[in-house]
Amino acid sequence: MALYTLHSNNELQQGYVEHRDQLKTRELPKIAYFKSYKVPLKQGETYFYCTCGLSKAQPFCDGSHKDKKGFKPLKFTHTDEDKVVGLCGCKLNQNHKGPFCDGSHKTLNFEKLAKDTQVLVIPPQKPSNV
Repeated sequence: MALYTLHSNNELQQGYVEHRDQLKTRELPKIAYFKSYKVPLKQGETYFYCTCGLSKAQPFCDGSHKDKKGFKPLKFTHTDEDKVVGLCGCKLNQNHKGPFCDGSHKTLNFEKLAKDTQVLVIPPQKPSNV
C-alpha cells in the first residue's frame, strides 16, 4: 500500500485541493514537525499532502482531516526525476510553495504562535519515514 493513500483513492479523488488557497478554513493546522520531511518522490507519481497536520502518515494524508472542517489533502504530481525532496512539516509555509518546505520553520516563533493562536504545537520528533 502506498504511503500517501492509507484510505481509498476514491475518497481522495472526491475531496482534495490543488492549491492551498482553495482550503475553506480560517483555522490553522496542527504543526506536525518542526523541520521538513525528507521524502523520496517518483517522477510521474501523484501524492496527497496533509494540510491539517493530523495525519499519522506525515507528510501525506491518511484521512484524519475529516475531524477538522475545511481541510483537504493537497494533490500534487512530482514532475522532476526521482529524488528526495523536503516537504513542509510545520504546515505554515507560503501558499505558492505547495507542499514544499520554504524554510518558514526557521523563522517562526512556535512558542509564541502556540500561545497566541489555536495552532496545536507538538514537541519536535523525528519522522518515522526517514
